[in-house]
Amino acid sequence: MKKPNIEYFSAIDTKKRMKNEVEVTGIPHVMIIDPKGIVRWEGWPALSGQELTEAVIQDILNGNGSKTAGKQGNKTGEEKKAEGK
Repeated sequence: MKKPNIEYFSAIDTKKRMKNEVEVTGIPHVMIIDPKGIVRWEGWPALSGQELTEAVIQDILNGNGSKTAGKQGNKTGEEKKAEGK
């Protein structure tokens, strides 16, 4: 079996900075962030009814966001604080 060629960035938050910023409450937690820094999908990729599927990813790549994703276009913790939430 040939190993897949991964052509995307992946990160592990060892100091929990992003976890605290976006108030992650459970793991595994996935965020798809576009080149402009906008969160296009966030959540638990295997959650029933909100799975991160090829169709969801294709919607994101097509610029449509994803109609089946858990959370989209989420605000950061700083944006929430600025709004008093």
